Formats: sequence, C-alpha cells, structure tokens
Amino acid sequence: TDDNARDWSLNKKYKFVSKDKLKKLNKYRNYFFKKGLIGIYKNGIGFGNISCRHGKNKFVISGSATGGFKKLNSNHYSLILDWDFRKNQVVYSGKVNPSSETMSHIAVYNSSPSIKAVVHVHNNKLWKKLKNKVPTTDIKATYGTPEMAYSIKNALKKKSNREQGVLIMGGHQDGIIFFGKNFDDILKKINEF
Repeated sequence: TDDNARDWSLNKKYKFVSKDKLKKLNKYRNYFFKKGLIGIYKNGIGFGNISCRHGKNKFVISGSATGGFKKLNSNHYSLILDWDFRKNQVVYSGKVNPSSETMSHIAVYNSSPSIKAVVHVHNNKLWKKLKNKVPTTDIKATYGTPEMAYSIKNALKKKSNREQGVLIMGGHQDGIIFFGKNFDDILKKINEF
C-alpha cells in the first residue's frame, strides 16, 4: 500500500516527544538495524519499523521510508494522536509521514494496555520457521491495509496469543511483529528464536 492511499492528517499544534524518549527509542532501533532486522533491500525498498506507547493512547513510530537510514533523529519519527481503522486514517504530529505499518502497530497496542513496545522486522528464515506456529495473520491481508489491522486484532484476541509476544504477517513476506511491555522484553523474545 502506498502512503497516498492513507489519509494522513498533520496536527502541527501538538507538542512532540521529549529528546530523552527518542534517545531511548533510537537505542533499540539502532540495535535492530545493526542486526539486519530493520533495513533496506538491494532494490532500494526499506523495511521494518519501531514504535512505543506514549501515554495511554498515543504512540511514537518511525517514519515512512526510514528503514534504510543508519541513524534516525526526531525528524524521522511521528507521534500518533488518533486513528480510524475503517477510514484508514491517522492523525499525527511530526515532520515525516508515519510508517505505512502504523495501523498494524496500533492494532497490536489496542489488544492490551500492557503492550508498550512494538517492532516490525523482516527475516525470511524466521518468518518461514514461525508461520502458522505462532499467531499468523490472514494471507490475504497485505501490509499497511485496514485488512491487516483487523487480521492482527483477530489474531491477538486470545490472551494466550498475546502472551507469545510475536505475530507473523501471513500476507507480508518476511514480516514479523514482536511486542511486549518494553524493548528488553522484545529482545528476550527474539533471542529465543
């Protein structure tokens, strides 16, 4: 899905996120980048994104097409203020459009208030190994679509599925979402595989 299909609404009045919070988020984003879980394919297409909960119902997420950047700064993140799955609409603050996977992240956060961190990575070997062995979205739901968000919500309805902290994006080759109460929780989960 290309970003033009989504209704991005920029809210310039809302104050952005503190430098300390972004510094911490960047620490983990850099780790995933160095491990090749976030990056850029040889054809120039970036992949992977990272987010964290900001307060009760807001989220900071890496921006669209930032997967290939070695280092990110505040200009590469967006603060998600509001959304509508049915309309595929996101209201945000920041200097970059949020990731095309924003709705997927929101669907994960909406599944449990205890989830505070989400990372969407790409790894073909792990994707094949875990597909249909851990919660897996419908293969007809493609990335960045409302269908993917609804499929994620459906896959994470059961508490036992949420407790696994990992979700395979069945219709998004190589796409895996890890989530947890914090990024250290996610790192532990990734290292289990």
